[in-house]
Amino acid sequence: MKKLKKIFKTFNSFLIFTCLAFLAGCGFFDFTSDFSYITSEGIDNTIILEVKSKEEYQVDSFLIDGVLVDDFTYIYDYFIFVFEIKVDFQAENVAFQEFKISKLYYYPNGSEKTENNLKILNLDLDVISFKSLNQEIIDYSKTCLIGIYNYDLGVDGSNESWGSGIKIKRVLMSDSFISRYRYYIITNRHVVENADIIGVYVTSEFRYRGHKIGYVDNNSDLEMIYFDSVFKFNTLEDQTFDFLSLTPYVLKQPIYSVGSPGGPKNFNKVITGEIVNLEASVYFENSKYCTVKNPCLAIGTTAYLGAGSSGGGLFDAVGNLIGVNFASSKNTDISFHIPIEIVLPIINAILAEIDV
Repeated sequence: MKKLKKIFKTFNSFLIFTCLAFLAGCGFFDFTSDFSYITSEGIDNTIILEVKSKEEYQVDSFLIDGVLVDDFTYIYDYFIFVFEIKVDFQAENVAFQEFKISKLYYYPNGSEKTENNLKILNLDLDVISFKSLNQEIIDYSKTCLIGIYNYDLGVDGSNESWGSGIKIKRVLMSDSFISRYRYYIITNRHVVENADIIGVYVTSEFRYRGHKIGYVDNNSDLEMIYFDSVFKFNTLEDQTFDFLSLTPYVLKQPIYSVGSPGGPKNFNKVITGEIVNLEASVYFENSKYCTVKNPCLAIGTTAYLGAGSSGGGLFDAVGNLIGVNFASSKNTDISFHIPIEIVLPIINAILAEIDV
């Protein structure tokens, strides 16, 4: 097994290591007391594991999910082993996977491995390995987002505002002369609720007239609109979106957010980050929903886009929609997203009402 020539300085995915039990029979392995929770960084489809030892030994393999794994590299420096272990994800359409590292097999340095000198370190570690963000997947997600222009005629004069939306479904609407498509978009209520005219931007310059469908949850900042076109555009349903199953997500998970902050000049901008809060509470002042007394549940991330990105999408590393952008904190640059477990039932309820 070759040792790494240098410590990895740049990594593309994140790993969370949780030790569920005290390490028994460690012998010369002297683990620190704070090993019960370690966060490290790694390369796609790898696990980065740190082990403290008083001297260097030859490491033969690991037992991971009941399978012996010997595809790894390591360095040993200042009494610390740093392992980079290759792992295989069981499914393509998952952004992370849990692994159980049960044992580490080793033998004395400078000697040949034999049945008599092979020793076992019991680890019993639960590990979450994250996939890296993929630019090809990000680029496809961008094609499913739109910009929303809101024109409010108002009694006190006209007002204009800007937001974002997600094309979730396309339905063919044919007649005897021409075929056209109807596109269903999920966005925020606050993006379109006062709109007399809705413009749907499919590019930074080309737009359609949008129409409201409505909402079903009085305390949710979600609403659906639609537009028609003779052109066939991408939607989430074409690739990753599943109307029946929820996509899981966890803390420290790499994510990306897509929206159009500030208008067409920033059309479908992408910001990457990680999940930092699974149960944030968000409320709006002078609002009929997400109030101080009845705040809305949100995912908090570091993928801050800014004003105009409301209604945009939060995605995991394989392109699954896990939230809808709807608020942010300027003081902390934290963005808040309506979680998929709230979004999905509302989408299905609205589509069911209009028999789609």
